[in-house]
Amino acid sequence: MTVKKYVPNVLSTIRLGMAVVMPFVFPQFSISKKLLYFLSGNATDALDGYLARKWKVESRYGKIVDPIADKCFNLLALGCTSVFVNPLLLGLVASEAAIAGITVAHTINNIKDKNIDMSKLTMLDKTKLFVETADELKVSRIGRKKAVIMVLAASLAYTSALVPLLSIPASAFIIGVTVAELPVISRYATEYYVDKKRYKIESSIECNVTNNELGKLKKAKELLEKFNKLDKRSDALDKKILEKIKNEPIELQENSHIQDFSNVEEEKEHVKRI
Repeated sequence: MTVKKYVPNVLSTIRLGMAVVMPFVFPQFSISKKLLYFLSGNATDALDGYLARKWKVESRYGKIVDPIADKCFNLLALGCTSVFVNPLLLGLVASEAAIAGITVAHTINNIKDKNIDMSKLTMLDKTKLFVETADELKVSRIGRKKAVIMVLAASLAYTSALVPLLSIPASAFIIGVTVAELPVISRYATEYYVDKKRYKIESSIECNVTNNELGKLKKAKELLEKFNKLDKRSDALDKKILEKIKNEPIELQENSHIQDFSNVEEEKEHVKRI
């Protein structure tokens, strides 16, 4: 089990290394070697994910490195293939670059929406957050299906270079895939635009609520200050009254006495005289 735990991560790391050295080794390879290199890299992509799920050894490292290696390898492979094998793939390279740019912007926008303090995160945590947030996008499933088509288009470009009879069907397929990329780009851009507008609206509402609360707190503070002033004035008045009472004591009448009444009628008469 210990060895199995590291196999998917090793495959992902190998693919990332193949992506890094690809621009340097591709010019030296023949068409057949280029095709073998390209297929080998994509084989590691399919194999590491399958093994990680089968053996249940998915790791934090794999979740970060695997998608990065996948995107880097395929994008560089398309670029190198368009330069050294078939120029028609330049259209796909441009569309993939546009989609990558929109995805990065969309992911950054969604990270802002989570209100996470990035200053407290390490670089590894930031990378993991970016990868996980990108995978949460609604268009991520389209991206997975699209990657399969990209691999097929590049494979046909290599095959047509080896078998000239396949050049016309391969070119037609590549052009068709390039045209089909336009609505995909539109979908990515639309999802990004909708999420960005939603974020702005929610932020605006949150700011308005905050401003209203600050206004209420300000009014409450003003009222509290007024009440405090009134309390101080009341206390000062109470002190003056107490001082006056102390300085001018009430003198009791010398002839004041308590009268006892034998009946109610006498009490009523006394009250009348008073």
